[in-house]
Amino acid sequence: MLPFVRSALLEAWSRRDPDSRYVLWGWHDHTRPVRYDSMNNSLKEHEHRVGVAHLKGRAFHAFRRAVATGLAEALGAKTAADWIGNTLAATLAHYVKESSTTQAAAAHWLLSMFGDGGSADEPRPNRASSSEAEKSEAVSA
Repeated sequence: MLPFVRSALLEAWSRRDPDSRYVLWGWHDHTRPVRYDSMNNSLKEHEHRVGVAHLKGRAFHAFRRAVATGLAEALGAKTAADWIGNTLAATLAHYVKESSTTQAAAAHWLLSMFGDGGSADEPRPNRASSSEAEKSEAVSA
């Protein structure tokens, strides 16, 4: 959890109804947690009230997706899953959305490894090897 998010949650916790066990409680019923759709509707209302255009993808799940994607790109998918508190499978299926920059970097890497370019010093698959040892290894694999 990012430090400023933790601070905000601790602030909310200190102001909660003492009988409530929730940090983000419902506005109408303090004994129940706030619902996700209610949070999104409130966000849209606040945007409208202050004259800010609502952007598709700017909401609570989108923030979680952006954090997971950033962590996965910087530190790896397993670290992202651990940090957002989800399984690796769920994180990859629902949260990590590769950016176009990351997709371009992956395509470049694939071309450099398996394409026709690259230097002769780089290890690459040998499509037409004349070496009998390589051919027999490929057959046994």
